[in-house]
Amino acid sequence: MKVLVAGGQGQLGRQLQEVHPHGVQGEFRGRDQLDITDATNVREVVGEARPDVLINAAVMPVEACESNPDVARQINVVGPRNLAEACRDFNVHLIHLSTDYVFNGRGCLPYQIDDPTGPIQAYGRSKLEGEQAVFGAHDRVTVVRTAWLYSKFGTNFMRTMLRLMGERDKLTVIDDQVGTPTWAKPLAEFLWAMARSSAPTGIFHWTDAGVASWYDFAVAIRGEAVRAGLLDSSAARVLPISTAEYSGTTNRPHFSVLDKSKAWAWLREQAPDVRVRHWTESLQEALTSLT
Repeated sequence: MKVLVAGGQGQLGRQLQEVHPHGVQGEFRGRDQLDITDATNVREVVGEARPDVLINAAVMPVEACESNPDVARQINVVGPRNLAEACRDFNVHLIHLSTDYVFNGRGCLPYQIDDPTGPIQAYGRSKLEGEQAVFGAHDRVTVVRTAWLYSKFGTNFMRTMLRLMGERDKLTVIDDQVGTPTWAKPLAEFLWAMARSSAPTGIFHWTDAGVASWYDFAVAIRGEAVRAGLLDSSAARVLPISTAEYSGTTNRPHFSVLDKSKAWAWLREQAPDVRVRHWTESLQEALTSLT
């Protein structure tokens, strides 16, 4: 089979390349090769490639969406719609990545797939509209919502913390926003399993297992990095800070844990070799891979 990946040079796209399974022909297109905001370019690329599945891993950072909402809408709404329309016309299954930020973060239990949405920032609003756009354009669509993604590629919380911990004496990190850190490798393995197994349509939630605050995550990064020899014991101390005390400009949900039961049940039946990891285990593996 053949899989085309949009956003193929980004964090998730590069992780998809790294765990690319044997027996699947993968094409990984960056924006210079596939501009999802250009409907003509999308149609030409999909028509030429004729994939069985297209994975949309193109993304715009949360903070950039807040300062450039019009650009965010192009990448998160117009682009996915262009992909869905081309996939419809060429009979291609679309797997589209979305986010926990479609929820308002006022809950206290893991968000079910059909729970009411209510994004509180430009990023979440555009991603929710993007979900609606792909479902409105094509009937062979799988949306996978994920959260707190990190890897050895690109810019992300883990890599930023490692850098700052080596430069400073102390760091303050928010302790009242709760979610699930998610290593891109298990997510990529899940996406490949879906692509290879005639993925069902609809919405799925995928993160690693467990719950943490950003502060918990940072403390764990420091501890595991010291044990792995990536930082020495004099690395910056991590101190908790509340959202109210933080000077950031982006509204982020206070609670964004996703219920993954549907995805995990699907894995047990269709791809039992794909392993679900607790976020602490994933972090340990991710940091070990940097040594």
